[in-house]
Amino acid sequence: MVESLFRIELMKTLHLRNIALIATMATALGVSHAAIANSKESVELPVKGGIFLHKLEDGQTVLMSGDGRFVIPGRFVDREQGMEVIASIDKAKELYSEGASVTGTNRLEQVASLIDRVVSTDMLKYQVGEQDGNKEEVVVFIDPLCPYCHQILKMQPELTDEYVFVNVVIPLLGPRSDNYVSQLSCVEPDTLGEVILSRNMSPDVTDACRDEEEAVARRTANTVGIESVPYTLSKKGGVQLGAFRTVEQFKAFLEGRG
Repeated sequence: MVESLFRIELMKTLHLRNIALIATMATALGVSHAAIANSKESVELPVKGGIFLHKLEDGQTVLMSGDGRFVIPGRFVDREQGMEVIASIDKAKELYSEGASVTGTNRLEQVASLIDRVVSTDMLKYQVGEQDGNKEEVVVFIDPLCPYCHQILKMQPELTDEYVFVNVVIPLLGPRSDNYVSQLSCVEPDTLGEVILSRNMSPDVTDACRDEEEAVARRTANTVGIESVPYTLSKKGGVQLGAFRTVEQFKAFLEGRG
């Protein structure tokens, strides 16, 4: 199936596999690598969507869970790489990014097919920009409570001369998000984007809830294998997991240069 192939190809990301975390505090306390590896007690964190290395605007590098819930400052090592401390985006790309970007013609065709399907299917979504028959359509899966999703949403109006953005609303950040998305399915369709951007947690709702459209959006995200947001699909750029730092970076991705 196209969905299965799509999921296999696109989930090759900068997931940091087989990693032992070494926090800065542990290093300061003189805890050895061996001591951490042989820990007698541990607690599993409810991490969703893998772990990503992010470089922040101030230059700081942090580890972050795919759903944005956990942010882990400090250093880490990959035990398969000889316990080497990895603390830079460039080093992480060198070690883990083979096949991470979607660039092959076949894969881009799969992305284009999914975009067309999302655009033509009724689901919980809203559009930014007017289609004049010539603009390229871009699909972005978002959670309305995700701050990085809002970062992308705020950039979209600056790019509507060439693009139309179709934002699919899904809940990935827990019960609060789940309840809010269900509430959003009951707002007037024309006001959905405004409600999300304004972070209105008590919007005016109608009796005409779009339950089926909400369910279709969730099923689509599950089929594709989306575990973290924002998740951007472009016919030229492929797939981007996470936010863009600037509008220029966003535009470069959409043009297939990023």
